[in-house]
Amino acid sequence: MTHRVPSLWTKFNWLILPQLLLFLGLTAYLIGGVFVFQALDDSLAEKSFNQMLMFEISTLATIGYGDVSPRTTQARAFCIAFSVFGIPLFLLMVANIGKHLTKAFWHLYSCVVGKKQLGALRGDLKMPLFVSLLLFIAIIAIGSETMAHSGDETLVDDVYFSFISFATVGFGDKIPLVDSTLRIVFGLVYIIAGVVAISALFTTFNDWLRKFHYLGRRFRGARDVQVWMGGRSMPVSRLLTIVGEEFNVSYDSRHEFLMIRTSPLTVRKASPREIREVLRDLDCLLLSVAEHQEEEKARKRTLHLYAPLATEEDFDSCSVMDL
Repeated sequence: MTHRVPSLWTKFNWLILPQLLLFLGLTAYLIGGVFVFQALDDSLAEKSFNQMLMFEISTLATIGYGDVSPRTTQARAFCIAFSVFGIPLFLLMVANIGKHLTKAFWHLYSCVVGKKQLGALRGDLKMPLFVSLLLFIAIIAIGSETMAHSGDETLVDDVYFSFISFATVGFGDKIPLVDSTLRIVFGLVYIIAGVVAISALFTTFNDWLRKFHYLGRRFRGARDVQVWMGGRSMPVSRLLTIVGEEFNVSYDSRHEFLMIRTSPLTVRKASPREIREVLRDLDCLLLSVAEHQEEEKARKRTLHLYAPLATEEDFDSCSVMDL
């Protein structure tokens, strides 16, 4: 069985390569920062490499344990610049990990419930509240048994240390112990995983609470809201009209609800379930179009790279094994 080169390039360019470059960039940023900090501050020069790495990651994660801090004016000025560029880089990595973790969950779920649900699930990329809470508890449970810190070896202290670290509170009364390479590696991974988990939990919980905020409210004037679709701006009423023409649904602009045409002479008000199904079908359609466009772009880039070797017609029939 052979695989086409454009398909492989698409997966590599859009999934592996950006994440790898981001990780390598953050790693180089941290290592370079250690040498600069130690060159600007004699007190930091006395700290071990592991301690400096933990200081930097706690700075970028906005935890700030307080056990290590710059003392000289030059080091403090560099710390400001280091944080200005490093914090967005760290948050970008956390956001990417959370995004791919959520996608992995929904793909796994779609495999369990069946492919028929895939179209409805691919547009909903938010982690369920129960799953987010379960993930957060699991990470804390693992860290409570393996993460070394300066507090007492009790369950309360273990959970307390993990929570103030993940929530980026960082009182400084409990600090991680990084006296070995294994501990510093696990500590960095543990903090990043915890920040990802608590961010997903807080985001999901916030969305869940927002439903109560709008519970029982009736919205007016939604038809005049401008949305961007097809390269131009249009009101929601126009978008619903276009959708209705494709899915046998009409929009009542006076009463602001969708109408389902069940026969040439029969029209009734659409139920919330029917509206949701129509919007899901539209979302699946738009997603398919977007994926097709991305594949075409990747294919054209690959053809451009291999242009000296083959024409476009020849390249379409090539496979990885042939190359």
